[in-house]
Parts: sequence; structure tokens; C-alpha cells
Amino acid sequence: MTFQDIYTEVLSARFKSSQTASIKRWVNMREAQIWAAAEWPWKIVGPTSLAITAADDTPTIAADISSPLSVYDANGEPLWYYIQADFNDMNLPLIANAIQGTPGSYTWNNLVLTLSPVPDTNYTYTYTYYRKIAHFAAGGAITTGAMSLDSDYPIFDDSWHEILTLGALSTGLKVENDPTWESLEGEYTAMLGSMIDQYLPSVAVASNMQYGRDTL
Repeated sequence: MTFQDIYTEVLSARFKSSQTASIKRWVNMREAQIWAAAEWPWKIVGPTSLAITAADDTPTIAADISSPLSVYDANGEPLWYYIQADFNDMNLPLIANAIQGTPGSYTWNNLVLTLSPVPDTNYTYTYTYYRKIAHFAAGGAITTGAMSLDSDYPIFDDSWHEILTLGALSTGLKVENDPTWESLEGEYTAMLGSMIDQYLPSVAVASNMQYGRDTL
């Protein structure tokens, strides 16, 4: 189903053409909700190359990154991840003393990946990451952002596209104070649960991210 197919189906259920803009927002809201509901396989990108330049501790990263999943050195070993405060405690003394070396840890803050220590030469690392919300454009190209063009369509399999119709219709009926929204919301929730069961393993697998050791 294209974006147009989805919002038109919701519109035809009981709404007026003057509400089309609102319906599109309802579809996009559910699109974002589904995206955030689980660690879907289509959210994960990589491994992909990470070019590191000498004396630059903030390498250029992909434009569609939401957050890093893991960073690996040239030997394939995962770097230690530190939250910002612990990273500062560990890294600032190195910077103050102009100490450089082979990066072995990193932090992530405000869409910036920072390595420590500051690299002493050029390296080629790899990383995996979660991408920002995305969809397919006409022709099948993955495009960052929620659907907006009529020819756009969801990034997940078309057998599950109806979940967006259910969700948007439930939202619209709730806005209209129609009590039948609750039954549709139940269908939406059940469908989301089934979707998670299909795409994700029943047993959670630990992330490859290594957390930094206590700096105390």
C-alpha cells in the first residue's frame, strides 16, 4: 500500500476530504509509533566503514543515524562505550596532556560520536547503528523521514501495511469522540504484537555494545 492508499482508505471509512491533512498526520503518528515499538531489523544499518583521521576525535558519520549500536576497531574488536559524564572523566585528562593514541572508547551525545583517545594517525574502523525513521520512496530507495509523497510506502512488508490504516482510523475516531475507536485500538495493538512476533526473536539477544568500566 502506498501512502495515498493508506490515507485514502482511512478517509473513505467516515471522514471528509477537508480532513485529509489530519489523516496524513494520524498515519505518520502511527508510523513513528511502530518505528519506536521495537528493534526492528530494518532500523539497523551496517557494519559500515568509519574513516578516522589523525587528530580528529569526531569522525564523520552517516546522515541517517539515530544512535550508534556498536563501534569496532581495525581488528574487529568492539570499543568501550561510556556515557558522557564518565567519558569526560576519562578523556579530559588525556586532552589536557595532549595524549593521542589508538581510539578504544567512545561516547554519543547530541548526534556527535566522540572517540578517545584522540587518534594519533588515520584508521579505518567499522560501526553499526540505528537509522532514523525511514520509508521506501517510489522505486524502492530507502528515504529518511516519515512518508509524505503519495507514492511513498512503508519500509516493512506489505502484508502488515494495514496496521497503519487501523491505527490512523482509531486515532481519528478518538478525535471525533466515537467510542468505537477502542475496538480498533485493540485490533491495532494485537496486530503490532503479531508483527513483533514475526520479525523479532522470542528471546532477546544482548547488544554488542561494550559499556566502559567504572572510572572510579
